[in-house]
Amino acid sequence: MCRLLGHLSPNPSTVASVLGDDAAAFTALSARHKDGWGLVGLDEAGAVRAGDTGAAHESAAYAAASTAQASRGLLMHFRLASPGTPVIEENLHPFEAFIPGVGPVAFAHNGHMFDIAALRSLVARHSDVPLRGTTDSESYAQLVFALMLDRSPADALATAASMIQDVTDVVALNALLLTPRHLHALQWVDPAPRQDGFARPLDPALFSLRVRNTPDGATVVSNEWEPSRDEWDTAPERKVLSFERAA
Repeated sequence: MCRLLGHLSPNPSTVASVLGDDAAAFTALSARHKDGWGLVGLDEAGAVRAGDTGAAHESAAYAAASTAQASRGLLMHFRLASPGTPVIEENLHPFEAFIPGVGPVAFAHNGHMFDIAALRSLVARHSDVPLRGTTDSESYAQLVFALMLDRSPADALATAASMIQDVTDVVALNALLLTPRHLHALQWVDPAPRQDGFARPLDPALFSLRVRNTPDGATVVSNEWEPSRDEWDTAPERKVLSFERAA
């Protein structure tokens, strides 16, 4: 599994400013989710990307990006590679595309799918865009991007998750989808996931997403850390939450 953070705000923000006193606690999760990190800042002007295959808490590049890379939309991912999936730059999230009528978009996933052949066959029926890496998450992203050509982003995200669940068992299909003016979040977790292939037991509770929506912006984060303030709600299961930037 991995850890996610998405933020959308009227004014440019950094990961450090979004998390505030909790920045160190969240970054510490990368000691376990250690197989790379990626950060995309995105708004109408385009996207700026940073990342590498090291653990974020040990990365000078992460320390710099998390405090200096400011944008009105942020999407960050700490990766814990699925069994058998290599730790290479091509497998880093977020995944990006340009969708006509929407603009630049970015997508990140937390979870695992078991039948990769069925997943790839499903995606191939909707997209002929070549994959850059080997992850199930990128295939999920490609399906969402393809469906966005004739659906709203929120509908594309919900539909893609449902289509994937129909062809393969999953651990979770949690996803964040960032567009120039919107952040869409989906929590989709199997309450009793298959455990085969994993070295340690999978706890479905660790896939819960936290949500905070204030005048300063909307934030969605993975759990597994203890917030310093009681200002977070839990995301609903199998329902897309959509936030629009105030300005």
